[in-house]
Amino acid sequence: MTFLPRWLAAGLLAALLAAASPVWAQSSTAAATPAADSSTPLGPEVTVPALRARLDKIPETVERNEDITAFVAEAQDIVGLAQRFVASREGPLADLNARLGELGAAPPKGTAEDPDITRQRAALEKERNALDADIRLARLVSVDAQQRASDLRSQRRALFEARLLERTHSPLGGAFWRSVAAAWPADSDRLRAFATEVRTGGSTALRGAHGGMVGVVLVCALLLAFVGTWAAEHALTQLASRVFPKGRLRRSLLALSTVVATVLIVGLAAQWAWQTLQEAGEWGPLALRLGDAVARFALFVGFVIGLGRALLAQRRPTWRLPPMADGMAARMAFFPWLIAGVSTLSWLTTQVNTIMDASLAATVLTHAASALTLTALTAIMVMRLRLPEAELGTADAAKPADAKPAETPADAPAPLPERPLWVGLLTGGVAAVLIAICVLVAVGYVSLASFIASQLIWTGVVAAAAYLLFKFADDLAMALLSSRSNVGQRLQKSLNVAPTTLDQAAVVLSAVSRVTLFFYLVIALLAPLGTTPDELFDRSGQVGNSLKVGQFELVPGALLGALGVLVIGFIALRLVKHWLDNSYLPSTTLEPGMRSSLTTLLG
Repeated sequence: MTFLPRWLAAGLLAALLAAASPVWAQSSTAAATPAADSSTPLGPEVTVPALRARLDKIPETVERNEDITAFVAEAQDIVGLAQRFVASREGPLADLNARLGELGAAPPKGTAEDPDITRQRAALEKERNALDADIRLARLVSVDAQQRASDLRSQRRALFEARLLERTHSPLGGAFWRSVAAAWPADSDRLRAFATEVRTGGSTALRGAHGGMVGVVLVCALLLAFVGTWAAEHALTQLASRVFPKGRLRRSLLALSTVVATVLIVGLAAQWAWQTLQEAGEWGPLALRLGDAVARFALFVGFVIGLGRALLAQRRPTWRLPPMADGMAARMAFFPWLIAGVSTLSWLTTQVNTIMDASLAATVLTHAASALTLTALTAIMVMRLRLPEAELGTADAAKPADAKPAETPADAPAPLPERPLWVGLLTGGVAAVLIAICVLVAVGYVSLASFIASQLIWTGVVAAAAYLLFKFADDLAMALLSSRSNVGQRLQKSLNVAPTTLDQAAVVLSAVSRVTLFFYLVIALLAPLGTTPDELFDRSGQVGNSLKVGQFELVPGALLGALGVLVIGFIALRLVKHWLDNSYLPSTTLEPGMRSSLTTLLG
């Protein structure tokens, strides 16, 4: 189970949350650094021979997926430096060409010329040729590095597919457990050596000269992670009721700010604790790798917990975004913590196996346990969602008698609708996937089962984040441009804009924002398959080889792509028609009959 790309994707989602929120817009930074930035001066050590030497150290074939990731990052860094090198030399090259142009072309043979001009032209041409050669070589290094990175990505895809579809002995048979028992002595020696590194680092940090200070920092970091998130959530609630704009935006902005605050506080606490332990203790290389990974994975944990608390809003029913009864929210309140804990345990065992280079039998056993654990967690969540209809139909009428008026937004949630049909279909589909995971584990496809189980959990996290971001995008558009908002009324008075025009602009802005967010969320959802669209398309194009039948050539990837386009086209058509019927056309002055005609014509 590979959770490493997932905390990166969680960072992407957290960056989206921070970028979308006006409260946290100043504290959010871009997650990606441009490959080429000519504004930053290059160091004297950045030369073409140095870049070529770094590129030559990157192997052409790699057998470990973790090594491929590091080498791809190294190749991309070389590409960026080469591009910056070229950009820094293009200006001087243009100046040299201009100076040579002022001197003019060399006179024909036998024609006299001032010796100073001849010497100056020769010196400038020599300098120009050397500079031009450096630029050409740097561009060649950039192209070679890009090709090396592309080859490594292809190897990573091949390793991923080979590992995913690899079949081992079934855990229900004796051969599986005999292989585990045979590999246990070597694995236990590696595990003891790894545990010794961790114990040595921890003991030297806690029992050293600064052991007392380290203990105080660890306690403060724990308090910051738990008490700090609770205090931040309480303070944001008070701030929302007093400062945040009234209307629907107040609720979604509070939920958004809660997620961002939780991620920042938990990540800060984890980094603070690990930096203190790292500086005070004597850690081995394996323990350092684990500590760095755990500190980064804390972002994913904080994101899951903050997202769950923000959406469920168990103690603030009137601030809750999803149409969920109080009983349902109370039942689901523990699941964000449970998901974070189980995911951390599953990720930690896999990470330890990778760091200490465990045997194949231990890795397969870890994948089987991870798949079954995540399957059990998902099954419990599905059963919790199947509440009696009486609890699903309406919200709880009873509200806390001592609820503060400041914590109640102006727009109280409407009565909850009945469960739609697609929810039942989705629940049935998830149940079928859970059964398939158990079957895959039983027949020996353990890696595939573990991947599907972890992807199922990750899909739920991304879906929850998508719901929050879509709600916020819609509420923000309505608060900025709707004719019923304060900003919209000011625009009507100052610019003399018609209310219907503002309503239409608000609906269109909301739709554009949702479409933009959708593409980013799809990339986050498919993070284990490749973090860039090019990798995803490359992987989809490798589904089988072509099959010739007479003069016809059948390509499975093309057939699947055509089927996908057909299905997605029908779904997109239904969504656009629903958006026109319920969002855009009601904001216009068209009659109901004309609206129906336009929708039918579109279909």
